[in-house]
Amino acid sequence: MFSYPSPEDYEALQDSGLFLADWYRTEYAASLPGHVDPLMDFCARGWEAAHAPNPYFDTATYLQSNPEVAREKLNPLLHYLRQGDQEGRRPCALFDPAWYRATYNLDTVENTLAHFLRHRATGRVSPIPGFDPVRYLRTHPDVFNSQADPFLHARATHDFTVPTEADIIALSGLFDATHYLLENPDVREHRSNPLIHFCGYGWRENRNPNLYFDTSFYAARLETPANPLVHYYLIGEPAGWLPCPHFNPAWYAQFYDIPPARSALRHYLEHRRTQAYSPNPDFDVAAHVHAFKQEMGPNRDPFVDFLKRKNVLF
Repeated sequence: MFSYPSPEDYEALQDSGLFLADWYRTEYAASLPGHVDPLMDFCARGWEAAHAPNPYFDTATYLQSNPEVAREKLNPLLHYLRQGDQEGRRPCALFDPAWYRATYNLDTVENTLAHFLRHRATGRVSPIPGFDPVRYLRTHPDVFNSQADPFLHARATHDFTVPTEADIIALSGLFDATHYLLENPDVREHRSNPLIHFCGYGWRENRNPNLYFDTSFYAARLETPANPLVHYYLIGEPAGWLPCPHFNPAWYAQFYDIPPARSALRHYLEHRRTQAYSPNPDFDVAAHVHAFKQEMGPNRDPFVDFLKRKNVLF
């Protein structure tokens, strides 16, 4: 027998961000006629059939873990919305609301799972400790481009293989082969693959992979020897480490709204010649371009021009 929700309960769930109607319709397409409202179906009969309102709410497990909810035949999602989340009750084994609230500094009244569902494809949040969404999205750019959930993608594909250093750097977009060959004539003369050379020998010899990455500068901060560019892309840049004294990735990402799954340095390298971006907060790119645009000309890096005028070299 169906049990329809009150208008108040229906509206609360509709506005909660916890019920993903499109996901629900796809997940239960075989038993859900096209004309039926997915949320109404969940409230009237879905939860009693152990249907999930989103991929991170396990209805059956929630009822088993909270027998008083099952005993009183309460809609488990409504209970989680109004009470369970505030009490730190898990909506499923793959989401830890107490850890999530503390880690992402959420206000006490904000629903943790709703927050995660809104931001899960951005790479800014993880449902549990131990999963690094930034690292995963940076090594799987197709997942970021498709706006898929990195955690669910990792679980579904079991894609935990470790790519090679060359694979990671190629994905990063931070290796400028032309720059490397111009700066290293021995590599050019021997017709070596520049990326393979950098991974095998170049970084150990303090050779730079692009104009704004100072290998010796960055490697000096590492406690143990490691490919500095790989470390920067996966760990250093998300933590705000500088690739060279002239580029501030944390400031750049915030100022130009670069998502964490995208490399701030890559964005700058790709756009620096547009003369619209500054590598750090101390350089006024607009003022420099205004003052020297005619002398500098188009398709030139304003910051490089600034350093040359100051007789400062990279």
